[in-house]
Amino acid sequence: MSSDFCARRFGVGALDAVSTSRPTAAYTTTRAHACWASLCQHLIVSDGAAALREQITPSTWQLWPPGQGVLFRAQEISYNRARELGYESLEDRTSSYRNMVDALRECGVPPDKVRDEIDKRGPFLHSYSYVELEPSEKFGWTHGDQRLPDKLVPLVARVRTDLDSFSMAELSALMFHGYTMIDHCLRAYQRELLPEAPPPLKFQFPFGGIFKDWDHPTDEEIERAIAHLRVSGSRLSTWRRFYRWRNKC
Repeated sequence: MSSDFCARRFGVGALDAVSTSRPTAAYTTTRAHACWASLCQHLIVSDGAAALREQITPSTWQLWPPGQGVLFRAQEISYNRARELGYESLEDRTSSYRNMVDALRECGVPPDKVRDEIDKRGPFLHSYSYVELEPSEKFGWTHGDQRLPDKLVPLVARVRTDLDSFSMAELSALMFHGYTMIDHCLRAYQRELLPEAPPPLKFQFPFGGIFKDWDHPTDEEIERAIAHLRVSGSRLSTWRRFYRWRNKC
C-alpha cells in the first residue's frame, strides 16, 4: 500500500484515525455512517455475522429452543436486513463515483487528471469490500496460502460474539480465520489496496491454538477442533464446559 494511505479502524467503542489524503477504513457494518462521516475513500467491512439461514420448520415458541425461538429469529432477520441495507448504500456510493469518472472521461478530461478533479469536490467512496466469516460458495479464493479448513468455517462463523469469554481454541480459530479471510478477500477483489508483492501469510498463536502447524493441520487436529467448536454458539458456559469435558475436547 502506498505511503499516502492510512487506516481507520471503527470498532465497537473505539476509533483510531490519522488524517491523510487517501484514507482507508476497516469497520463493522453498524458503524457505516460514522465511517462515511470521516470521508474515507476505500472501505473494508468486517462482518462477523453468519449468513441468515433458511428454517423449514421454525419454532412457534417465543424463547424455545434457545437461540431458535420467535424472538431470536426476529432478531436475526432484523440484523440481516440492516446489513443488506448497509451493503446497498455502499454500492450506491461507489456507483456514484464510477459514474462521475465516466462522465469526466466523456468530457475529455485526461485519465491521469480524473481523480484530481473529483477530489476537488470532496472525497468520494472509490471502492469497498466486505469480509464475512462464512463466505459464499462463489467466493474467489486466489491462492493456496493459509486458510481455515472448510469443515470449520460454519462453526467459527457461529461462535457467540456477545460479551463472553473465549477458550484459547476459540480465540485462535477466530483470529486465524479473520486474518486469512481479509487477505484472501483483498487479493481477490481489491488488489490495488495491497503492495505489488505482499508477504506470505504466517499466522502464529503461541497459547495453545487449534493447530500446531497452521499451514498443514492434521486430520486429528481438525476433528478435535470440530468437537470443541460445535458448542461455541451456545451462550451457556456451563453447557460448553460440560460438553467439552465429557467429549475430551
